[in-house]
Amino acid sequence: MVHVLTLTDDDVTGAVAWYADLFGAVEIGRECLLDGYVLSADIAFAGHVLTLTGFPEPSDVPGDVLPLSIEHDDARGLVARMRRHGARLVPSAGGAGVLVSDPFGQRWLVVEHP
Repeated sequence: MVHVLTLTDDDVTGAVAWYADLFGAVEIGRECLLDGYVLSADIAFAGHVLTLTGFPEPSDVPGDVLPLSIEHDDARGLVARMRRHGARLVPSAGGAGVLVSDPFGQRWLVVEHP
């Protein structure tokens, strides 16, 4: 299944590098303008393919972006690494996991792998 993430930042190349470093994502394709500017990129990790695209219209990005869930063997360690790389904690109503917003506007619910 392919999931499309519309970034609130148009730095698709930076997002690819960030997800590769934090989640071990691998870039599997990209769409560029003739001048080399990256419009979108496909990355794969944890059995999923994400298409990252920039240039959102303000009305296209809801105020409450739904988080993607990620299970990790060391959820606390992953959250700490995400924060060192510019992510911020998002207040939540509690429950399982930690809600984090990455530098590109995507929210992640990080939970410990059982």
